Amino acid sequence: MDVSAGGLQHKISLYKDDVLLYISNPEKFLPPILDTIAQYGKFSGYKINFNKSTVCPLNITLTSSMKTLCLFQWKTQGFQYLGIFRTPDLNGLFKENYLPLLDRIKNYLQTWISLPISLVGRIYVIRMNILPRLNYLFQMLPCYLPVSFFKTTNHSITKFIWGNKKPRIMFSTLL
Repeated sequence: MDVSAGGLQHKISLYKDDVLLYISNPEKFLPPILDTIAQYGKFSGYKINFNKSTVCPLNITLTSSMKTLCLFQWKTQGFQYLGIFRTPDLNGLFKENYLPLLDRIKNYLQTWISLPISLVGRIYVIRMNILPRLNYLFQMLPCYLPVSFFKTTNHSITKFIWGNKKPRIMFSTLL
């Protein structure tokens, strides 16, 4: 969503009571934005929880004058937002989000692989538990995924579906 203020467009992402705001010049634009939020708070009763609020500078150097602009926590390495670790650079998104998810998926499937679940049941486990986790990151993160990620994920899922045994149907037949 775009918000116009002072003749400029500001990017904003809204989800329930969470707001993610992208501004280009924090020293110039952060004070008026905070004033606007404070005025809105007077009428609505809402206010900023500074203990949970974070600022992460992207492509700019953090200066001491920036830190005095507001009571937000300033994080240069990234922050957590709606279950996703946001990093200052796009390269960090894969490392901080997809690799830990892949490890969690492998561990999860490893604990379930020894259970007596039918082939259809194993497919449902993938459809209802693994795929939504992957789809959430696919939809939310604009980053390049190497082929090795998909090969590793496919290998883990295939091992789980066939219970660590040789597949009874060739993969090309399933396609």
